[in-house]
Amino acid sequence: MKKFAVLALALMLAVVVVPAVADEAIDDFDYPVGPLTGQNGGTGWADAWNASAIVTVSTPGLIFPGVITNGNAASVGPIASGAATATRHLAFGYKYGGLSTTSYFSFLVRPDTNFGQWGSMMLRQTTNGTEFGLTTNPSNQVQSLFIQQGGPGGLLATQNFTYTAGTTYLVKGQLDVDALGAGVLQAWVYDNDPNSNPALAYTSLNLTYVGQDYWGGSYDPVTLYSSGNYTYDLFEIKGPPVVPEAGTMVALGSFLSMGGLFLRRRFVKS
Repeated sequence: MKKFAVLALALMLAVVVVPAVADEAIDDFDYPVGPLTGQNGGTGWADAWNASAIVTVSTPGLIFPGVITNGNAASVGPIASGAATATRHLAFGYKYGGLSTTSYFSFLVRPDTNFGQWGSMMLRQTTNGTEFGLTTNPSNQVQSLFIQQGGPGGLLATQNFTYTAGTTYLVKGQLDVDALGAGVLQAWVYDNDPNSNPALAYTSLNLTYVGQDYWGGSYDPVTLYSSGNYTYDLFEIKGPPVVPEAGTMVALGSFLSMGGLFLRRRFVKS
């Protein structure tokens, strides 16, 4: 009977595996109405929001078919010039990028009256970063879903579609990185349940030009980037699973060694 119990324990130890760390970060802006900067909620984040003063928490939150939302929203008011930003860093285990990986991003955005040129999310692999979302060309007022790397003058991909003030849109992104660190970012925009409706627009961009072409590392900044009069909700990032650090592996190895020693002693005594 004792040997049977020991064998059962041996089997339990044998199936111990090193799990990947959870890989999804979410923020539904469940904060009190007021400045967004300093707010620290949701799951999968390493720090609080660091936001421009013009980015505030507003109520109610956005509603979108097929998507569950809670809490409030983040709004950007009129901006005389430039852009407003709000940035957080993902916690360990929630990073995006890395060789031979796929990462997913999504957010809700509502253009408000007199909306500005950009309503987007930015991934900061470099100082300028790569952003995607809604844009209105100030010279001809053409609207589109866009991806841009490196800021003004950088690589740009667009797909025209008309969006209107007061309508909430779901923007989704997918970053695929190959074995050499070259990335491709795809983006979709929806005005209805994405599980049963086609995207209004789709575009993609090869992130492969000098100085901005390597996505082989893992990155953690996520930025709300807006030129004003947009409301945002439900930031969600799903990166590739992260294997525990070496210290965790050592601890697990020690545990298994102790288990093996225990088993050997039990067998000797039996």
